Amino acid sequence: MPHLLPFLALGDGESPTSFASRLSVLHDVNPVRTFLSYLGLSFPALAAGDPHTIDALAKLADVSAEALREQAIRRTNETFVYRNQTMVRATMRRSRYYACPHCLAADIAASSVKPEIAAYGRALWQFSPIRTCPVHGVYLVQVGQATRPGELHDFARGVGQALTRLNPLVAGAVPAIPSSTETYLLGRLNCETSRSTWLDGMPWHAAAKTCEMLGAVSIFGPTPRLRSLTDPNWHRAGSWGFEIAQSGDQGIRAFLTDIQRSHARDPSAQDEAQAVFSRLYQWLDAQPTDSAFQPLIDVVADHITDTMPVGPGDVILGRSVQRRKLHSIRSASVALGRNPKRLRKILAQHRIIDAAQSHRADNLVLFDAVHVDAILKDDRAAFSLKAAETYLNAGRVHTKIIADHGFIRPLSNGVVGKAVQARYARSELDRFLDELDGDAVTVMERGKPIFDIPQAAKRARCGAHEIIHLIRDRRLNFVGRDPTIRGYLGILVDLDEIETHVHGKPLDGLTARAIEKRLRTTTAIVVKLLDKGYIPSRSVTNPINRCPVRVVSLTDMAAFETKYVLLSELARVFETNALQMGIRLDRAGAKPAISKDEAGIDIYLRDGPQ
Repeated sequence: MPHLLPFLALGDGESPTSFASRLSVLHDVNPVRTFLSYLGLSFPALAAGDPHTIDALAKLADVSAEALREQAIRRTNETFVYRNQTMVRATMRRSRYYACPHCLAADIAASSVKPEIAAYGRALWQFSPIRTCPVHGVYLVQVGQATRPGELHDFARGVGQALTRLNPLVAGAVPAIPSSTETYLLGRLNCETSRSTWLDGMPWHAAAKTCEMLGAVSIFGPTPRLRSLTDPNWHRAGSWGFEIAQSGDQGIRAFLTDIQRSHARDPSAQDEAQAVFSRLYQWLDAQPTDSAFQPLIDVVADHITDTMPVGPGDVILGRSVQRRKLHSIRSASVALGRNPKRLRKILAQHRIIDAAQSHRADNLVLFDAVHVDAILKDDRAAFSLKAAETYLNAGRVHTKIIADHGFIRPLSNGVVGKAVQARYARSELDRFLDELDGDAVTVMERGKPIFDIPQAAKRARCGAHEIIHLIRDRRLNFVGRDPTIRGYLGILVDLDEIETHVHGKPLDGLTARAIEKRLRTTTAIVVKLLDKGYIPSRSVTNPINRCPVRVVSLTDMAAFETKYVLLSELARVFETNALQMGIRLDRAGAKPAISKDEAGIDIYLRDGPQ
């Protein structure tokens, strides 16, 4: 097949339509559609990414068909596909030509042909979520506009006027590194290792918009004026939004919780989901049922159902609520036909709500819906703590210990003046006594080492609650019962056995928390250093709570501190922050001995170059 002459090289990352447009200018045939028709090719087919048309153009122009196909944007019905990633029309810059002024200047400087032929359009510039040039670190700028359908995709002619003022465009280019969202999106296009498996579950365009919307709400509040946001605004939103979305459900729910907390500070605030989440809710509610944003819709809908007073009959983001999890005083008073003031008092008496909620509006006081029936039952037969002393036969001090450690759970909380009087159901007190007495054997005569719980606790120098735990957990070989004494004081234990459980050798070494304070760093960093063996550790039994704990010998700790120094320590020594210290070290040629990826912070050799 004959080739077009003169030859025109295909630019790195150039779109097929840009290449065709430059060829038409090179051969002085205007517009590009007419030029391709002379070659027997269809420009709409080329713009739609038709592989046969692209291959034919590549053969005629004597360029790599594979390279040309790689930058093609293939249209399929209402979507566009580029490098196996899906975009929609809203993602595309169809009639607007965007470019990096520095890239255009570099194209012209590297070529001997006319500027309008040398400068070429990158495929990436056609996607609206890409707002910066990853090569030159500046914002992309609009360099042309197609005013008629016939001018679409004719890049060389569309940017011709801008090339006449390229020097001012280069001088005025605003520095901007790619946002976190852009970095993630470019990584997906380049098949790089993913930074967010949750976002990977969404189409490319949906992942981009999700990050930007979450970021916009985070930065500009619940009701941002989306149409007024500039490219720098969206760029900033992209960085914030990616940090929220990258961990998926956990990060997004934490963000939604922050919105709810801010909303609750307004005593006149409404409790409807749309009022709380405003623009984010409205945007998601407008999406179709089979939306590409379904993963985000599911997270938000689940969070609303879990944390707001919605129930059967409510529809949240297109989903009907099947079961109520939370009530507010307002929703409960309506559903149960109870006076909200009376309901508030009952909830306070039963510790369902606390003093911090006493000044909140009825619609902002939330509680577990399953408690509603229980709190309305008559609790007149319950015991006060004073009455429980007699029933348990535990005495005032030990009854308080039993209550304070949660061995008996209060049924209600009657408030008299400033004093708080807990009340306990008879069944709750019986349950506690049954737990102590379940495996007990009858002891007719007792003497050392057999004692009741208060005496054993005093002699073993431990808390009575520790002995109760041992009995309830069935960790004692011996539990006795004095048939002449009822209740709590009739339960007997072996002092020697108790001491074997509650006593232990002091720790020989440093715990993770002690190392954290010693290095003046975080728990997460210390755990990584221990997990990866940079600080050798061993597992021992804590003498107090008898749980496994890792300890580090003083020798190993000293060896680590002699060999290594944390970036945070260097920053303190040089009276600067970690970021600036890291920059200074990098400029000085000092490389971390342990990277931030491994330990959560850069760590340097203490004797290395500083």
